[in-house]
Amino acid sequence: MKKVIIFTSGAAGGQPSVTSALKHSLKEEYSVVTTDIFTEVLSALDPIHKRGPNNLYNWPLQHNWHWLINNILVPTGIYYYRFRRKKIISLIEAYLRKERPAAVISVIPIINYEIMAAAKQFNIPFIVFSADPDPAVYLNGIQNPDYHNFFLALPFYDEQIETVLIEHQIPDIQVIITGYPVRPEFTHTKNKPEIRQRFNIPENKPVILVLLGSLGAETLPDFTKQIYKLPTAAHVVICVGKAEHLKEKIEQIPMPSHISTTVLGFTDAIADLMAVSDLFVTKSGSVSVAEALYMNLPMLLDATSEILMWEEFNHYFLKKHHWGDSITNADDISQEITTLLLDKRNLELISSNINALEKKHGGVAIKQIIDQLTAGRSSKIPVMVYLS
Repeated sequence: MKKVIIFTSGAAGGQPSVTSALKHSLKEEYSVVTTDIFTEVLSALDPIHKRGPNNLYNWPLQHNWHWLINNILVPTGIYYYRFRRKKIISLIEAYLRKERPAAVISVIPIINYEIMAAAKQFNIPFIVFSADPDPAVYLNGIQNPDYHNFFLALPFYDEQIETVLIEHQIPDIQVIITGYPVRPEFTHTKNKPEIRQRFNIPENKPVILVLLGSLGAETLPDFTKQIYKLPTAAHVVICVGKAEHLKEKIEQIPMPSHISTTVLGFTDAIADLMAVSDLFVTKSGSVSVAEALYMNLPMLLDATSEILMWEEFNHYFLKKHHWGDSITNADDISQEITTLLLDKRNLELISSNINALEKKHGGVAIKQIIDQLTAGRSSKIPVMVYLS
C-alpha cells in the first residue's frame, strides 16, 4: 500500500475530526499515518508544545479568551516559526526521508510553507486542506507557490475567499473545491424515534441543541440560564463536552416547567442529536458549522465575545446564505431563539436554503486527487466547480 501522511495537531477538536474523516476515506487503499507535527516532528525545537500545547491553546479557548489567541498566541507563533524556518524545514525533510510517503496532507495552519518546501525536495505531492473556509492562516508564508505538486483544497467557495487567494497569488489550477470531509455518522440515515427515546427527548417539543465546542466552555451555564427564559415550550439538549465539571452546575440551574432538558458530557452521538434537533446553538468552529450544514440544521453562532480570526468568515458565510444568525449579546439569546422557533416560515426557509447547498464529501474528493497525483497524472486534476 502507498503511504499517505496527514499532518495534524491535537490542540483543538476540529483538526482531529477532519483527520479522522480523511483517514476513513483513504484507509481502504492507502496506509494512512496521522502525525501530530508539533509533538512528533518539531518537538526538538518547540519547548512550548513539548510541555503541553493543548493547555496553551485550549485553556483560553474554554474561557472565551479569544483576544489572547488572536493578539498574542497566534502572532507569537507565526513569528517564532518564521524565525526557525530553516530548522523546521530540515526536521520535516528528515521525517519525510524516513517515512517515504506517496503524498502528504496538512490540516494544520501556520507552517504549510515549511511543509511545502520539504515536500518539494522529494517531489512529494502536498495538499493543504483548509479546515476553516477562510484559508488565510493556512497560507501563512505561501506566496505565488512555484511547486507544481502543491494544491490547496477548500471546503467551499465565496468571493471573499477569492480575495485571499489573489492576495497570496495562488494559481487557479492549484485550488480545488472539495466539500467538507465529514465523518461517516454525518452522512448516514438516522432512526429519529430511536434517538429521541435514547436521550429522553419528547415528541411534542422543538429541540434546541447547545454545544459550545468539544472542550466545553465556561460560559455554558450563563447560556443555559438565558435559554431557560424561553417563553415557549422546548427541549434543550446541552452538551458540556470534556468540561464535565459544568454538568453539575447546569443541572442546578432552576428550570421552568415548560422547558425540559438532556444534559450530556462528551459524546460521540452529535450527529444523532443534530438529526432530531430544530436549532443548533454553537460556537463558530468550522467543523461544527460544516457538520450542521451537512445535517441541514439551522444555526445560531456565538459572537458574544471576540471571534477567533479564522472563524469570522463563518458568521459572514452563514448570514449571507441565510442559514442562521449570530448572537452578539448573551442577554438576547432567548429572544433570538424564540424569534426563530415561532417564525415557522422563516425556519423552513433557512432549512430549505441549507438543503440546497451542494454537499460534496471532502474525503472522497481528496482521495480522488491523491489517486491521480500518486499515479503521475497531476496535470489532469480538474479544478472543481465553485459553489455559488
